[in-house]
Amino acid sequence: MSIQGNTPFEIAERRRQQGAFMIEAAIGTQKIIDQIRECDAQISYFIGLAAIGEATAEERAIAREARKDKKSLESALEVITNLMNELARIEA
Repeated sequence: MSIQGNTPFEIAERRRQQGAFMIEAAIGTQKIIDQIRECDAQISYFIGLAAIGEATAEERAIAREARKDKKSLESALEVITNLMNELARIEA
């Protein structure tokens, strides 16, 4: 629902909705960033194991999946950044 009027109550409601949107966007962005960090940690762990010759096929598969997940998450983060820029007219 979009509030279109210019009464003080309508202006306050629009600002409340914008604030709620910003909070939800920030929470979603932080969740994605946390997941990207988890992927980075898993990839780094595998690289460390591979460097000392102790990486297993299972760990390789997990690292491969982490790379795929990271790529998807980075795409999602880019979409959120673009939406924030368009909808809220701010740079994320």
